[in-house]
Amino acid sequence: IFNYSLKQFREDRYSKDVKLLQSDLDLKDRVLQAVVISQYRKKVAEQHGIFVKPVVLVKSNKIAQSEAVFAQFNEWMTNLSAADFEHLKQTHAETVVDRAFQFFNERGLRDAELVQELQQDFSDEKRLIVNNKAQSEDNQLIVNSLEDRSNPVRIIFAVNKLNEGWDVLNLFDIVR
Repeated sequence: IFNYSLKQFREDRYSKDVKLLQSDLDLKDRVLQAVVISQYRKKVAEQHGIFVKPVVLVKSNKIAQSEAVFAQFNEWMTNLSAADFEHLKQTHAETVVDRAFQFFNERGLRDAELVQELQQDFSDEKRLIVNNKAQSEDNQLIVNSLEDRSNPVRIIFAVNKLNEGWDVLNLFDIVR
């Protein structure tokens, strides 16, 4: 029996370096924050000639809650506007969210254009809900190939169907 801490596991480079971004924002703003950060990661990689399709996981405690958040996300993306970014910009000075908006601004990407990008990159066909065994089995090939260029999924909504043993290198953000 060995005592091998998660910290040591990360320091030995067997895992990604995990950073927690805690927030007291409401659910909509937390999800929007994750989507903005995900798009930032994608664009930074593109700038360096690297293909990365960052994936966001939105985890809920109950299936009903997950289904509600999925439906709300669809509505949020449909009605997304530049005004939705204002609260994020005001509450996150000196964070990765602030760096993301600075990056977009420095490259001439206006908020209205970012809205269009997010609506396209997180459109219906790029969303997946996996809350129960049937959904897990139906979507097994999709969730196990998230790193593939041909796999369009950018955001997944789940309860506890995707846990230990599910390792996706391009899953960077988890929203609870």
